[in-house]
Amino acid sequence: MDAVAVEDGEVRILGLGHLRAVITLRGMTCARLWVMSDRAKPVLWSLLFVVVVPGTVAVVIPAIITRWNLVEWGPWPLLVAVAAVLIAAGAGVLLHAVWRFAVEGRGTPSPTAPTEELVVSGAYRYTRNPMYLAVAALIGGQALLCSSVGIWLYLVLFSVVVTAFVRLYEEPTLLAAYGESYLRYQQAVPRWVPKLRRQSVPSGGIDNRSG
Repeated sequence: MDAVAVEDGEVRILGLGHLRAVITLRGMTCARLWVMSDRAKPVLWSLLFVVVVPGTVAVVIPAIITRWNLVEWGPWPLLVAVAAVLIAAGAGVLLHAVWRFAVEGRGTPSPTAPTEELVVSGAYRYTRNPMYLAVAALIGGQALLCSSVGIWLYLVLFSVVVTAFVRLYEEPTLLAAYGESYLRYQQAVPRWVPKLRRQSVPSGGIDNRSG
């Protein structure tokens, strides 16, 4: 049995073996595209999460409060340097943590699209909540640069709300979901202040999805 193929205006007769090879090759190409698309989804959704959630909390709201009216620090350039370090470090840690969720966990930091695998590597070996710390660093850096009492009050409010959320909701929820493994992770890695020495995460570690 032969098949007819039209290519660039030329009629070609394909043998059955050739036709099977073409179909198999196209099927493999479609499968590879499907796998690539499936792997790309967590990355795209994580990028969307960064823009919508941390972007709003760490950029949009501070901009509304301060209108980015910069302070003229004059003889104190060190404060400007500290602010720049906080902003750069905050952005770097935030993107790093989100990338870990997307690539290693195959999910996002959002509870609506959680990871498939537990994520305790990278920054999560030093602190259980690197994302919250990164956002606080971004806000703190802007507070040093901008002449606004409101941004300092906003930083305090953010810290209080996040601390309450982590202690009253997030940690009990994760403990209920993962039990002893999460308890060991709590004991090994601090909640807030990062330890300079990377902690050894016990087997069966926990996925800290929103921190």
